[in-house]
Amino acid sequence: MESLPIDLQDLSIPVAERVDNPECCGRSEKEGELFVQPPVSILTDVIAVRVHLDDCDELNGALRVGPGSHRLGRLTAAGAMRAREELGETWVIVPRGGVEARIPTGGQITTGRSGSVRGYRTLSLPFYKDIELARYDSYSVAPSGRYALFQDAPTGAVVLFVSANSQRRVVAKFSGSLARDYVWRERQDEATIEFENRASLRISVSAP
Repeated sequence: MESLPIDLQDLSIPVAERVDNPECCGRSEKEGELFVQPPVSILTDVIAVRVHLDDCDELNGALRVGPGSHRLGRLTAAGAMRAREELGETWVIVPRGGVEARIPTGGQITTGRSGSVRGYRTLSLPFYKDIELARYDSYSVAPSGRYALFQDAPTGAVVLFVSANSQRRVVAKFSGSLARDYVWRERQDEATIEFENRASLRISVSAP
């Protein structure tokens, strides 16, 4: 498992819709996809897997990292520079067909990614716990990181994932419309899902 650039903290994750939560920050949009910086409690359970379709080396997009920096937590700019001096740097060389896995916690710091002289292609897949986020059409992770809700568009199934025991269960089925917004009320052990057809559904996240 690699650490990330010392000068570039990889704190953002893709989200299905705008997240208006005081614990989230750094909202951005890239190529039409929304990103947000969630609390560290969520970041520590996210793994970004990148499959390299071309060789990735010092001259072609490789990362230069501070080994072990993923254990340091979220860092200030000054803290990142100190870590860079203490940990040193190393290149992450990945051959064609290789896999690069990253935990985007605040302490995963990198010193940068090299330029590309040949051009390289990658396939990126984000996972929350052991769930591949890319295979679900809509999803939302609770601000505490204790729960996640996913909707599978073909079946309409709404799945609740509980991080404490890594269990998941289908809590509802809503065919014909995709979830567009999730409102979490964890103190009340519930969440409300609003769908594209303006219907809404209240979900209990407490144990059955």
